[in-house]
Amino acid sequence: DNPDVIFICVGTPTGEDNRCDISFVTAVADDISTALGTMPNPPVVVVKSTVPVGTTQQIAQRIQGDFYIANNPEFLREGSAIDDFLRPDRVVCGVEDDIATKVLTQLYAPFVGQGRPLLFFDIQSSEMVKYASNAMLACKISFINEIASLCERNGA
Repeated sequence: DNPDVIFICVGTPTGEDNRCDISFVTAVADDISTALGTMPNPPVVVVKSTVPVGTTQQIAQRIQGDFYIANNPEFLREGSAIDDFLRPDRVVCGVEDDIATKVLTQLYAPFVGQGRPLLFFDIQSSEMVKYASNAMLACKISFINEIASLCERNGA
């Protein structure tokens, strides 16, 4: 029997203190704890939400029961989410055991290959890859906005 996969993919808004609010993630983790007793096999619980480094491990400690944990950050763009899901430029997974690795490899097999890699890291590195990717995107946007401003000022 293949284990079920449970995705945690809820918002993590910025709080008033400018910190990531993971309360929705922890609420789902609590719901998963309640449901685990009804599952025939230990599931793979996958955190897809953008969370600070270390959060997935905190979630693993919070959930009571038998399960496998993984992190699989989302890289969808607004306006092209379906295409980005069906043809991702990369799929990043943070795992700590062979079961989660096998399950995620099988799950994403139809969507990767042909230059679209499935990348496995430890969980903390996977969480960091998402933040680094977001930071790089912000730098690119800031850079092109600055170039556009220079072009306008110089009539270029």
